[in-house]
Amino acid sequence: MKNIIVVMSSKSKLITNDDFKVEDIDELIKECKVTARFYQRLIFIKSINEGSNISEASAILNVSRQTGGRWLEQFNNEGIDGLMPKFDGGKPSYLTDQEQSELKDIIIESNGKYTINDIKKIISDKFGVNYSYKQVWVIVRKKFGLNYTKAFPNYDSKPDTAREDLKKTLKK
Repeated sequence: MKNIIVVMSSKSKLITNDDFKVEDIDELIKECKVTARFYQRLIFIKSINEGSNISEASAILNVSRQTGGRWLEQFNNEGIDGLMPKFDGGKPSYLTDQEQSELKDIIIESNGKYTINDIKKIISDKFGVNYSYKQVWVIVRKKFGLNYTKAFPNYDSKPDTAREDLKKTLKK
């Protein structure tokens, strides 16, 4: 079993963790299928183990020294599990799934007659939620996957030969 050299500031300190083997890191790096971030953190710890200080290892991975220090602290406190990114899914939406579904139906039924500002007003009036213009755009474009279209007037009284008439006009 190898010992891990932990670098704190400019001083090195030898830490022995009986549950941990350096070969475990090599194996996890080869088989890492979880996330790129987990992989990056494993590389950081391996670099520290091979003699780099926090600043050098952080620079290699293009992260701040503070981030490297936090990874090292998490590793020292929790072992390999401490390196696993912990995502809690972010802030929950103000609109429930049912309300989002209802909003999407309203937008689709309008055949593209609503602008982002119109949808923002609908959300405010119908659901009592005040989103920013950008957030409404993200909901409509990214979450719902709807294309942005601008409402154009629909002329019901146009002649059946409108295209031909236009071509004749343009040739003159």
